[in-house]
Amino acid sequence: MSQLLKPPRVYDTDIIATFERWRRFGLHGPVYEIVESKARPSGRGPVVRVCVVDTSEQLDCRVESLLDDPQER
Repeated sequence: MSQLLKPPRVYDTDIIATFERWRRFGLHGPVYEIVESKARPSGRGPVVRVCVVDTSEQLDCRVESLLDDPQER
């Protein structure tokens, strides 16, 4: 129960500075914007909030996935 009362831990890495703000899901996927500068833990590993440009949908993206996605130019 006490675990539920703890605030989520925020990772110190500045995700936007490290990975740039605009990326693409794979080589031909939609462009997304990283909207959080700090990662937070989840059951899937550290995640950040991203916004898909075409649909304005916001979702959590694993930091590990950001490493595989190309930067949008």
